[in-house]
Amino acid sequence: MIDEIAILHKGGLVLWRHFFSTVRGNPINQLIKTVLLEDRAGDNSLIHDTYKVQWLLENDFDLVFVVVYQHLLALNYIDNLLEGMKCAFIQKFQSQLSSRSILSDPKDILLEANSFTPDFKELLKAVETLAEETRMKTRQKGIAKKDTSNDAADAAAAEATSPTLGGKKLTMGQKIAAKVAAQKEAKNSGLSRKTSTKAPPKKAPPKKVARPKWNEDGTMGDPNAYHAPKEDELETSARLPPTETIVAEDDPTKLDDWKPKTRSRFTNFLRDRFGNRAVDEEDLKTIMPSLREMMTSKNVAQEIAERLCDSASAELQGKTIPNFTSLSATIKKSLEASLLRILTPKRDVNILREVSKARDLGRPYTIAFCGVNGVGKSTTLSKVAYWLKSNNLSVLIAACDTFRSGAVEQLQVHSGRINVPVFQKGYAKDAAEVARDALVKAKKEKHDVVLIDTAGRMQDNEPLMRSLGKLIHSNKPDLVLFVGEALVGNDGVDQLRKFNSSLEDYSPPGEPPRGIDGLIVTKFDTIDDKMGAAISMVYQSGQPIVFVGVGQSYQDLRELNPQVVVNALLD
Repeated sequence: MIDEIAILHKGGLVLWRHFFSTVRGNPINQLIKTVLLEDRAGDNSLIHDTYKVQWLLENDFDLVFVVVYQHLLALNYIDNLLEGMKCAFIQKFQSQLSSRSILSDPKDILLEANSFTPDFKELLKAVETLAEETRMKTRQKGIAKKDTSNDAADAAAAEATSPTLGGKKLTMGQKIAAKVAAQKEAKNSGLSRKTSTKAPPKKAPPKKVARPKWNEDGTMGDPNAYHAPKEDELETSARLPPTETIVAEDDPTKLDDWKPKTRSRFTNFLRDRFGNRAVDEEDLKTIMPSLREMMTSKNVAQEIAERLCDSASAELQGKTIPNFTSLSATIKKSLEASLLRILTPKRDVNILREVSKARDLGRPYTIAFCGVNGVGKSTTLSKVAYWLKSNNLSVLIAACDTFRSGAVEQLQVHSGRINVPVFQKGYAKDAAEVARDALVKAKKEKHDVVLIDTAGRMQDNEPLMRSLGKLIHSNKPDLVLFVGEALVGNDGVDQLRKFNSSLEDYSPPGEPPRGIDGLIVTKFDTIDDKMGAAISMVYQSGQPIVFVGVGQSYQDLRELNPQVVVNALLD
């Protein structure tokens, strides 16, 4: 049923791993790259190929417990298994985890972790047995009514932690599995109220009332045969039905049992500054809304701000804060580290080095620029051309915007100023063919770099998006750069998502999908401290920001400094 299981450190070190079958594509590595290293731990599962990867964070020791299985399978015991793994592993290696840094000295803990395999197999067997017993009871008796009394929850927890069950001595794995199941049941239990299920009383049939009889001559018959109806003989349908009463399953003994448990402002003040305590859910609910509001005010997209806060909450919950350390400062420091990891490139986009490699192979290095209308693609392309020319490289510009009137002339004006040739075939031509002919000419004339300008298009324009996909997949540029402006908020995320998905969807059958490789953010000098668009774009695409535009001249092209952006967002 389960294909792979592992215990990781948040830094990416695999402490323990066990396979049940051959796993394709290394989903654990995908989890490390796309979740742990990019701070996307707000969720607890992801789909990779045919597998579902589900995990549980343990923030006090920076551990991640992971299970991999086929996503078509409905395994309802995975949560209990992960919780049991966490309890068993920490119980077995608590002294080693507390005494030294795993990342600085991993050799000993890795060797010792191999002894965890028998414990895990015992735990897995116990969890599967409990799940099967629950399933059989549900099938036989139907959905059983949950016992919501506090006494029942306490009794279940006591029974789970007892050394025997049903007269049989429990193993360590069975104890942990039963304890986890009892804790989950106790968490779901509690005092509840509901409407009484008693059926309303049936209506009494109306009594027959004698009616006067009249003779044919219009006189009334026997007067004794008629009498006026009494009050209790009126139609019962004219009366209101009895009011239903609300009753509790259990009689509350204290009024406080019905009130939510909240801490006072003074208690929160003390917890924020004193006491060696663990961060709980109420702490996070107190401070996370203000952080979310602060990020959205700095132009971070609403969806991205919520994901960042959810991820920070997942990584902080349960983490111990030392004495005299402010909770707000701890959360802010954690968020700052997360933002820095997001903005720091996961791969090095060194254009000059790649151009040199392509030149050694006897071909030009190709860069394609894409984006929506009006963000400054042609101007940005000209800045990149000027930068490449300043590094003693021969550049050719391919005018593949055959849709917008004046696009070719705009490039010719720029090329005349920076002394870079333009290859163009006019308007109403196939952009993919223009790019192909430009590459042929660049190789023949031994140009080092070809910069492909494309038409600006809205992300919902399917014909133009299909044309862009054709250009990219038929000419296979070395680098595809998305040009977006720093002024956008939520719409920037939608633009980037749809551009990337369109490029992947329109890839030819049998070829690997090709998406966006990097970002250029324009108008970065106009936003002051509202730099959230950079975070939104990088978080959505997972690709680095190669350049930012900071002015109107050809020299106004800079590399991004992540620390400057993070400081501006959190100040």
